[in-house]
Amino acid sequence: AGNMTVLVDTSFVLGTFTHLNFPILSPGLTNVDLALSFMVDGVADAISTVFSFDHWETHNEAAVCANGDGQGVGDNNAFGCADRVTATLNNAQSEIFDIDGVSYLLDITGFQHDGELMTDFWTEENATNEAHLLGRFVVVPSEVPLPASGLLLLGGLAGMVMARRRGK
Repeated sequence: AGNMTVLVDTSFVLGTFTHLNFPILSPGLTNVDLALSFMVDGVADAISTVFSFDHWETHNEAAVCANGDGQGVGDNNAFGCADRVTATLNNAQSEIFDIDGVSYLLDITGFQHDGELMTDFWTEENATNEAHLLGRFVVVPSEVPLPASGLLLLGGLAGMVMARRRGK
């Protein structure tokens, strides 16, 4: 909450993502959506963006955990197998906004944990795990304009249709 200045296509911290990784029984969490609303100077209404988080609740009894390490090996598997969280933009629920004729979208860059940027956040079992959630504003390409040769072709076809109608 508060004002900030960000550059297009430059990552910035959206906030802190916290994952409570404790053993659960079926059915487990598989995904969740996070809706963000924000204001942009030059745009009258609030913009909404939705990120989807896929959650892979791993089996803690496995000899080899889902992240490829053995049970009890590495920081993330010391007390059971690490779970994986992946964040993606939910395009169907995210608004594009225009400033001076250019369209923008808030996209997700990934997670930053211990200075490392990652798309998949492997979280330690029996722990509260935190990472920064990073985003960036990207330019949304406008529709591809028809090349000049295509315009000439359309003009030629229209001329043929007109000539055909006159001939009848």
